[in-house]
Amino acid sequence: MGKFLEPGLIGLALFSAGIMANPWPESLSTGQTVLIFSVIFLAHTLLRDLVLLYQQKKRKNSTAPKVAQVFCMESGVGMILVAFGIILFLGNIGGVLNLTKTGWLLSLAVLMLINYGLKDLVFGWNPWRIYRDPNHLNIIPRL
Repeated sequence: MGKFLEPGLIGLALFSAGIMANPWPESLSTGQTVLIFSVIFLAHTLLRDLVLLYQQKKRKNSTAPKVAQVFCMESGVGMILVAFGIILFLGNIGGVLNLTKTGWLLSLAVLMLINYGLKDLVFGWNPWRIYRDPNHLNIIPRL
């Protein structure tokens, strides 16, 4: 994607959500809120990966995937958040969160910008490290 295309699309998605989504839930359990945000986080990741995969196939740049002991940071963070949300929701832990429409939009903006910031980061466990790899779509994780 272009350097400014994804941040522009994030802004457009937030603007559209602000105009179209009415009414916003005013209070949800903490578990529900974490689950909603984690699913949005993973959907954002999936959408970006599908666009990159489409662009890669369009260019017919089919480099052979390599196998490494790494995992995409944004996918890892998203899965941890889903698990955390499920624990909170099923355990009825955390109480209730009250968010206004502005609170929802600010939270979504922060969430999507964090996702954008993590897009090229990869976590490796042999050796333990976090590094930037813009082409990690071609890596097959292994234990």
